[in-house]
Amino acid sequence: MRRQLTAVVVIGAALAVSIARCGGSSPTEPSQSQPRVMVAFTGAPFTATVEGRTISADGTFTIPMTPGAHEIAGTYSSGLMIIAFGGASLGGGGVQSGSLVSVDGVFPLVQSCGIGWGDFTRVSRPFRVRFTVTTNGLAACQ
Repeated sequence: MRRQLTAVVVIGAALAVSIARCGGSSPTEPSQSQPRVMVAFTGAPFTATVEGRTISADGTFTIPMTPGAHEIAGTYSSGLMIIAFGGASLGGGGVQSGSLVSVDGVFPLVQSCGIGWGDFTRVSRPFRVRFTVTTNGLAACQ
């Protein structure tokens, strides 16, 4: 009985963390509005192109995106580049959790709402991530 209770507690805790990280803190039902996607960059110096906008500084940016497939591409020379997504709590949806795919870049590490590349050589390297934007806040990255 004690093992079963421990297993239930561990599974429940893992589920709570998963829900909080990817769409469970303040979910919204699907909507018809254009999602505002929060994109966080870490890896300066880098240059990234997002929806026709050039970003070259670490930070978090809120960018309106239409539902469907999108890409962020660029180069970095810091040895490590990380991009994380959120914004479902802003309403209207966001990046669909689990939709990230590394299209270009060395040693990618892909998670449900974030991606990183790196080899720590500090030479200029390309990166490119493809992802899907959804209007369903229940399926979007927080």
